[in-house]
Amino acid sequence: MGKMWKILFIVTLALLVVAGGSLGYLWQKTSNKVGTINERLISVQDDLESKSQQLDAIQEVYPPSDFSSISELEGWVSTHIQLEKESMIETFKTALRVQEDGLRDGYLISIMIDYQEAMINGVVFCASLVDGALYAWSPTSDEVFHFYSEFRR
Repeated sequence: MGKMWKILFIVTLALLVVAGGSLGYLWQKTSNKVGTINERLISVQDDLESKSQQLDAIQEVYPPSDFSSISELEGWVSTHIQLEKESMIETFKTALRVQEDGLRDGYLISIMIDYQEAMINGVVFCASLVDGALYAWSPTSDEVFHFYSEFRR
């Protein structure tokens, strides 16, 4: 029986050595996968943080709304004056830039055109509501004027 125990011991030892090598390989492979998963997790967390900041910025200006006061409107208009243009089409393009800037900042701005056949060029102006009153201005000026008061929601 002593010989049988020696053989059993040697076989068991050999199996442990083989199993140990296999476990070491599996451990290394698992460690590599865990490392890759951790790298992906960090990347996803960074991407989530970036997207969250973008969402916060969008939520600050969406949905666009009217100006809350005339002073807010006048202050905004004074920082968005466009260069004077010679044609009505070019002036309209500047008004579109004003409208786009307004949307970016969270404001509703309309563009209005007053064109009559007797006029060589029409008049293009921007308009926005403040507490139900319509105010207008030229995209090339910071002078805001009261246009109409009967717009109530």
